[in-house]
Amino acid sequence: MSNSYSIERTIRARGKTVVSISLASALALSVPVLINELQFIFIVPPVALAFAAMIALALRADIWVDARNRLHVRYLVYSFSTKLKHLQRAPTPKFDFRRDEELGLARMYQGTRVPSFRVGWFLLRNQSVAFACVTRKRRAQAFKIRKGLYLVVDPALARQIQVAANAACSLKRKNRKNRA
Repeated sequence: MSNSYSIERTIRARGKTVVSISLASALALSVPVLINELQFIFIVPPVALAFAAMIALALRADIWVDARNRLHVRYLVYSFSTKLKHLQRAPTPKFDFRRDEELGLARMYQGTRVPSFRVGWFLLRNQSVAFACVTRKRRAQAFKIRKGLYLVVDPALARQIQVAANAACSLKRKNRKNRA
């Protein structure tokens, strides 16, 4: 049973965030070298560029729906996967994921949190647990998976997930009718 609507999306941190972290890291790497040995000055730029490329790769996440109607979010070691049928059919209304009294991200358990990129497991202000995958803006939407577990994503991604979940559900109903 393949999904008639699929999601294949990569989200990234802002370029400014990547550049800022890269420059700060390059500076932290190069200052001790430059103070002690000027002969290493030619080694620092390639190392700094390699480190910047590694940071750019680390501040991205891949989201997709497979042929078995499973939603996957992959980010380094902080990944998440669930069947589309387990998601609440409609996401919550948009909310500020930093300040919302109920669904705001209160504390990070495992993941990454930089100014324009949050991916990983978080404790919500309502004491539930959520896998969050949000970028740039302060707005998000959440899908309830089961009691005490949410998926928090950007509104544009929430719309895509909702369409994929609805398509999977209608395809399943259509297959049941064809068998009967």
